[in-house]
Amino acid sequence: MKLHPHLIFLDLFMPRMDGYQTCSLIKRESETSHIKIIAISGYSSEKWIDRIIKCGADGFLQKPLDNKTVIQKIESVIEA
Repeated sequence: MKLHPHLIFLDLFMPRMDGYQTCSLIKRESETSHIKIIAISGYSSEKWIDRIIKCGADGFLQKPLDNKTVIQKIESVIEA
């Protein structure tokens, strides 16, 4: 089974390959570059947010997440 997601929620801090590397890889490949990415993290700083946006993320949310904010962010990213 091959997945074809339209949107990925991507944590910045993961083992082995962090969110920055993962985002860059997804956006670099022609088969996946169209996928929207919303980065998430419990830690936020302008430096980290700027960095993930430069890697190709379409948005950022800080944990803990609440349903209303998540839905608003999804709508804004999908409509862009």
